This record gives sequence, structure tokens and C-alpha cells, in this order.
Amino acid sequence: HEAARWAQLRLLERGGQISGLRRQVALLLEGRDGPLKTRTGRAMRLTVDFAYLDHATGRTVYEDAKGMPTRDYEVRRAVAAAQGLEVVEV
Repeated sequence: HEAARWAQLRLLERGGQISGLRRQVALLLEGRDGPLKTRTGRAMRLTVDFAYLDHATGRTVYEDAKGMPTRDYEVRRAVAAAQGLEVVEV
């Protein structure tokens, strides 16, 4: 599923509809008081499958090709949404 979406996005990039296509992009998660940390003290992140600039809207799009979202993913996605980072599931 993810490989097929990558191929579609590459075609859109070649066609000039999107640019700056990247894979496995880590989004750092922050709360009101700064970066969120794991129990071990590492910065929490949500890694999305793809990120690119959509020329039609002028916005950066974050996509994740999920088969079965985990609870951890849902929480991290909610935190990213609170930061104003919308993740589109494909």
C-alpha cells in the first residue's frame, strides 16, 4: 500500500502538482511547556510516511499509509493535530 502511494506521489511530483516529496519524516511533538519526552528522556516524535508541498493549496501535506492504526499512533496523531499539523491517512 505504501509503495503504491509512493509511486503515485512521484508521478504527481513529476507532473508539477507537488514538490519537495520526502519519505519517513519525523515530526517532533511539543506540548504547552516544550518538547514532549519519553520515559527515557528522548524527544517524542510522530514519523509519517510522506511529506510534500501541494501546489494547489500552498500547504505542506503529511500523509501516513496505515493499515491498522495503533493506540500509540492515535495519541501521537492527536498531539500533532493540537500543534496544527494535520496528518492525512491514505
